[in-house]
Amino acid sequence: MDEDNTGAAGYFWMEGDSLAPPCAADMDVVNAIIQTASPYLDEKKLIIDLGCGDGRICTEACRQLACKALGCEIEEVLIEKFKKNVLKFNLEDRVSIVHGDLRAIDIQDASVIVLYLLPESILLIEDKLSDAVVNGAVLICNTWGPKSMEVKSRITCGASNNVTLLVYHRHD
Repeated sequence: MDEDNTGAAGYFWMEGDSLAPPCAADMDVVNAIIQTASPYLDEKKLIIDLGCGDGRICTEACRQLACKALGCEIEEVLIEKFKKNVLKFNLEDRVSIVHGDLRAIDIQDASVIVLYLLPESILLIEDKLSDAVVNGAVLICNTWGPKSMEVKSRITCGASNNVTLLVYHRHD
Protein backbone atom coordinates (compact mmCIF):
# COMPACT_ATOMS: atom_id res chain seq x y z
CA MET A 1 0.00 0.00 0.00
CA ASP A 2 1.10 3.52 -0.54
CA GLU A 3 1.82 5.45 2.64
CA ASP A 4 -1.70 6.88 2.64
CA ASN A 5 -3.22 3.42 2.06
CA THR A 6 -4.67 4.37 -1.33
CA GLY A 7 -3.89 3.84 -4.98
CA ALA A 8 -1.77 1.34 -6.84
CA ALA A 9 1.10 3.57 -7.91
CA GLY A 10 4.39 1.84 -8.44
CA TYR A 11 3.07 -1.59 -9.38
CA PHE A 12 4.51 -3.42 -12.31
CA TRP A 13 5.06 -6.98 -13.46
CA MET A 14 8.16 -8.05 -11.64
CA GLU A 15 9.32 -11.63 -12.04
CA GLY A 16 7.29 -12.51 -15.11
CA ASP A 17 5.95 -15.64 -13.46
CA SER A 18 3.10 -14.09 -11.52
CA LEU A 19 -0.28 -15.80 -11.49
CA ALA A 20 -2.07 -12.51 -10.82
CA PRO A 21 -2.74 -9.37 -12.83
CA PRO A 22 0.04 -6.81 -12.43
CA CYS A 23 -2.08 -4.35 -10.47
CA ALA A 24 -3.46 -3.92 -6.98
CA ALA A 25 -7.13 -3.64 -6.13
CA ASP A 26 -8.25 -0.09 -5.44
CA MET A 27 -9.40 0.59 -1.88
CA ASP A 28 -13.07 0.85 -2.85
CA VAL A 29 -12.82 -2.70 -4.25
CA VAL A 30 -10.96 -3.83 -1.12
CA ASN A 31 -13.76 -2.39 1.01
CA ALA A 32 -16.42 -4.12 -1.11
CA ILE A 33 -14.57 -7.43 -0.64
CA ILE A 34 -14.41 -6.88 3.12
CA GLN A 35 -18.09 -5.95 3.28
CA THR A 36 -18.94 -9.11 1.32
CA ALA A 37 -16.76 -11.20 3.64
CA SER A 38 -17.98 -9.61 6.88
CA PRO A 39 -20.88 -12.02 7.63
CA TYR A 40 -18.41 -14.92 7.55
CA LEU A 41 -15.61 -13.46 9.67
CA ASP A 42 -15.01 -12.74 13.34
CA GLU A 43 -12.04 -12.79 15.70
CA LYS A 44 -11.73 -16.60 15.47
CA LYS A 45 -12.06 -16.90 11.70
CA LEU A 46 -9.46 -16.70 8.96
CA ILE A 47 -9.42 -14.87 5.65
CA ILE A 48 -6.81 -16.03 3.13
CA ASP A 49 -5.77 -13.87 0.18
CA LEU A 50 -4.00 -15.86 -2.53
CA GLY A 51 -1.67 -13.58 -4.47
CA CYS A 52 -2.13 -10.93 -1.79
CA GLY A 53 0.27 -8.35 -3.20
CA ASP A 54 0.91 -5.68 -0.59
CA GLY A 55 -1.62 -7.25 1.78
CA ARG A 56 -4.22 -4.51 1.68
CA ILE A 57 -7.13 -6.98 1.87
CA CYS A 58 -5.57 -8.86 4.81
CA THR A 59 -4.70 -5.75 6.79
CA GLU A 60 -7.99 -3.98 6.13
CA ALA A 61 -10.04 -7.09 6.97
CA CYS A 62 -8.24 -7.35 10.31
CA ARG A 63 -8.61 -3.65 11.00
CA GLN A 64 -12.32 -3.59 10.16
CA LEU A 65 -13.46 -7.04 11.29
CA ALA A 66 -10.90 -8.11 13.93
CA CYS A 67 -10.45 -11.44 12.14
CA LYS A 68 -7.24 -13.33 11.40
CA ALA A 69 -5.62 -13.11 7.98
CA LEU A 70 -3.07 -14.98 5.92
CA GLY A 71 -1.64 -13.67 2.68
CA CYS A 72 0.34 -15.62 0.13
CA GLU A 73 2.65 -13.74 -2.23
CA ILE A 74 5.69 -14.58 -4.36
CA GLU A 75 7.00 -11.08 -5.14
CA GLU A 76 9.52 -10.01 -2.50
CA VAL A 77 9.01 -6.25 -2.91
CA LEU A 78 5.27 -6.70 -2.26
CA ILE A 79 5.96 -8.87 0.77
CA GLU A 80 8.12 -6.09 2.21
CA LYS A 81 5.26 -3.60 1.72
CA PHE A 82 2.88 -6.09 3.33
CA LYS A 83 5.15 -6.51 6.37
CA LYS A 84 5.54 -2.74 6.79
CA ASN A 85 1.77 -2.30 6.83
CA VAL A 86 1.30 -5.11 9.34
CA LEU A 87 3.73 -3.30 11.63
CA LYS A 88 2.24 0.13 10.87
CA PHE A 89 -1.22 -1.05 11.92
CA ASN A 90 0.07 -3.20 14.83
CA LEU A 91 -1.47 -6.40 13.42
CA GLU A 92 1.41 -8.81 14.03
CA ASP A 93 -0.76 -11.02 16.25
CA ARG A 94 -3.48 -11.47 13.59
CA VAL A 95 -1.86 -11.16 10.16
CA SER A 96 0.77 -13.40 8.61
CA ILE A 97 2.22 -13.90 5.18
CA VAL A 98 3.62 -16.87 3.33
CA HIS A 99 6.35 -16.11 0.81
CA GLY A 100 5.76 -18.73 -1.82
CA ASP A 101 3.71 -20.21 -4.59
CA LEU A 102 -0.02 -19.94 -3.91
CA ARG A 103 -0.53 -23.35 -5.51
CA ALA A 104 1.21 -24.94 -2.51
CA ILE A 105 -0.60 -23.19 0.36
CA ASP A 106 -3.10 -25.07 2.54
CA ILE A 107 -6.43 -23.21 2.44
CA GLN A 108 -8.59 -25.68 4.36
CA ASP A 109 -8.74 -23.56 7.54
CA ALA A 110 -10.09 -20.52 5.72
CA SER A 111 -13.55 -19.14 6.36
CA VAL A 112 -13.10 -16.78 3.42
CA ILE A 113 -10.72 -17.09 0.47
CA VAL A 114 -10.05 -14.06 -1.71
CA LEU A 115 -8.32 -14.01 -5.04
CA TYR A 116 -7.62 -11.75 -7.96
CA LEU A 117 -5.90 -14.16 -10.31
CA LEU A 118 -5.70 -14.61 -14.04
CA PRO A 119 -8.18 -17.18 -15.42
CA GLU A 120 -5.42 -19.64 -16.36
CA SER A 121 -4.07 -19.36 -12.80
CA ILE A 122 -7.45 -20.13 -11.26
CA LEU A 123 -7.58 -23.28 -13.35
CA LEU A 124 -4.37 -24.46 -11.65
CA ILE A 125 -6.01 -24.39 -8.20
CA GLU A 126 -9.64 -24.97 -9.12
CA ASP A 127 -9.86 -28.37 -7.39
CA LYS A 128 -8.37 -26.93 -4.20
CA LEU A 129 -10.83 -24.02 -4.27
CA SER A 130 -13.77 -26.33 -4.89
CA ASP A 131 -12.78 -28.56 -1.96
CA ALA A 132 -12.51 -25.53 0.33
CA VAL A 133 -15.98 -24.29 -0.69
CA VAL A 134 -17.48 -27.76 -0.22
CA ASN A 135 -15.95 -27.74 3.27
CA GLY A 136 -17.64 -24.42 4.10
CA ALA A 137 -15.34 -21.64 2.93
CA VAL A 138 -16.70 -18.65 1.04
CA LEU A 139 -14.74 -17.75 -2.10
CA ILE A 140 -14.66 -14.14 -3.30
CA CYS A 141 -13.07 -13.58 -6.69
CA ASN A 142 -12.23 -10.27 -8.30
CA THR A 143 -13.18 -10.32 -12.02
CA TRP A 144 -12.53 -14.03 -12.77
CA GLY A 145 -13.57 -17.16 -10.93
CA PRO A 146 -13.51 -20.93 -11.31
CA LYS A 147 -15.49 -21.95 -14.38
CA SER A 148 -16.55 -25.29 -12.88
CA MET A 149 -18.25 -23.69 -9.87
CA GLU A 150 -21.62 -21.97 -9.64
CA VAL A 151 -21.52 -18.25 -8.87
CA LYS A 152 -23.90 -17.54 -5.98
CA SER A 153 -23.82 -13.76 -6.30
CA ARG A 154 -22.21 -10.97 -8.28
CA ILE A 155 -21.34 -7.63 -6.76
CA THR A 156 -20.51 -4.60 -8.86
CA CYS A 157 -18.04 -2.20 -7.29
CA GLY A 158 -15.12 0.05 -8.11
CA ALA A 159 -14.84 3.77 -8.67
CA SER A 160 -16.74 3.47 -11.96
CA ASN A 161 -18.69 0.33 -11.09
CA ASN A 162 -16.30 -1.47 -13.39
CA VAL A 163 -15.27 -4.38 -11.14
CA THR A 164 -17.31 -7.52 -10.58
CA LEU A 165 -16.85 -9.64 -7.50
CA LEU A 166 -17.95 -13.25 -7.86
CA VAL A 167 -19.02 -15.05 -4.68
CA TYR A 168 -19.09 -18.81 -4.30
CA HIS A 169 -20.27 -20.84 -1.32
CA ARG A 170 -21.64 -24.26 -0.48
CA HIS A 171 -25.24 -25.17 -1.23
CA ASP A 172 -27.11 -25.00 2.09
